Amino acid sequence: MKYKKFFIIMFILILCSSISALLAPIFIQLWKANGTSLDTKKIVFIVLLILASKVLTILFTIFREKFAKEYNKGNFISYIKNIFNMNYDSIIEKGAMNLLERASISVNSIYSFMMSGYIQIFSSLLVALVCLILIANVNLYLALIMLLALPINYFGYKLLNKKLKKKSEEMQKSTGMGFQEILSYVQEVDYVKQLSDRSVIYNKLEPATEKVYGSMARVNEYAQSMTVVLEGINEIIKTLLLLIVVYDYMANSSSIYSIILVTLIFPLYFANVSTITNSNIEKRNFDIAKDFEKELIANKEADGSEAIDMINDIELDISSINIKDMKLDFNANAKLKKGDIVRINGANGSGKSTFAKGLVKFRDVKIIKVNGIDIDKCKNEDIRDRIEYVVQNAPIVNGSLRKNLLLDFDDGSHIDLTQNQFIRSILEKKSLDDEILIGGTNLSGGEKQKISFARSLLKNPDVLVLDEICSNIDKESTKEIYDYLDKTREERICFIISHDDLTSGLINVNINA
Repeated sequence: MKYKKFFIIMFILILCSSISALLAPIFIQLWKANGTSLDTKKIVFIVLLILASKVLTILFTIFREKFAKEYNKGNFISYIKNIFNMNYDSIIEKGAMNLLERASISVNSIYSFMMSGYIQIFSSLLVALVCLILIANVNLYLALIMLLALPINYFGYKLLNKKLKKKSEEMQKSTGMGFQEILSYVQEVDYVKQLSDRSVIYNKLEPATEKVYGSMARVNEYAQSMTVVLEGINEIIKTLLLLIVVYDYMANSSSIYSIILVTLIFPLYFANVSTITNSNIEKRNFDIAKDFEKELIANKEADGSEAIDMINDIELDISSINIKDMKLDFNANAKLKKGDIVRINGANGSGKSTFAKGLVKFRDVKIIKVNGIDIDKCKNEDIRDRIEYVVQNAPIVNGSLRKNLLLDFDDGSHIDLTQNQFIRSILEKKSLDDEILIGGTNLSGGEKQKISFARSLLKNPDVLVLDEICSNIDKESTKEIYDYLDKTREERICFIISHDDLTSGLINVNINA
């Protein structure tokens, strides 16, 4: 286990905290057994023991939460890796926002179980057992009634959790899908802001908000109703116990120590019974989180084993393209080498973008060969390292121009961005330290696409795949991109999907889908 040392320390701290919580009732039981009278010193001593127990609990909480950041970050990144390792169509079908929402919930569920239920259940069982032994020395019937509360709570919550698991899984999926639908409207700021009457949009958000909050309400309604029933049973048991103790004290003139002991033991016992039963709930959420992880792994994309250091040629022998259950005629037969600039022609929906995705192994398109090797057999990482796929919606993040250009690099300090001719053209109007807002809202369409295109050049790819990147930008930016491709054509193979009128002499291979 990666965090074995931490969990051992956590277990020791919880055990110490539990033992310290038991010291006060243990001493009272000893004084009662020895017939020692209660005095001020003993009362102060008991108070100090209780304070010490609370201090240990605080220390445990601080230690746990300091670790929580790294633990949760590690789990979250693990989920993100699994999401991006899924096959492309599964990500699209399930929705990136939905997957992200479920990943966030799963991280919290794992943390809650590992930091509480998983570790604390053992110490809680110990505390509950000692409490029963101490009470049995006072009154055996009290101990038996208290013992009865344990299976009632455990099996009651187990039954509750069995139904809650299914409801929680449905809620997790519904909230993720709902938020994804809401985001699809909210992120279109320009469109929504320009509407004179936004009530239409608000009405369209109603089904999505129903998915989110309706599913939450159904889970909470069931969980809270059943919890009230179980807590009501606990209250009846506690009341019955107190009535027995008070009656015994008044009828039989039993020791005042019995009253003090019971006063300390009851809340301690039922708090730990609650921890034991709650661990069952946390285990349910933990299981859902692990099931989600298995779901991600089950949809992992296929990978090859052949290493590719450089792409010298690409061979196409394609007669059709499959998109799920749909088959499209798509004729592409060519052997391409560096210096070739290929235009993919075809109507909308003819499979051009699917073909482009096949070149980077997002989708399975047969037959594509790289250096004479079937692309299916090539390592995904190597293909995506040597082929840059540039899309119409340029990915722009909040940060400097430098940060956006070096998005593919952990540390780009060794890269002299001014050495690239195309980047120098961008720097004529901007500096590397200029701040760019989220989504590039302070950039023109042409500026965003030029940044995206420039970024693709920094790895010196052997193949460039440009999917409608100039469809919504100005003619000047379009000309700059195509002129640069023409001047540097011998450095790579380039595929262009575009409805634009391209520069004369740029294209030397045409594929008509």
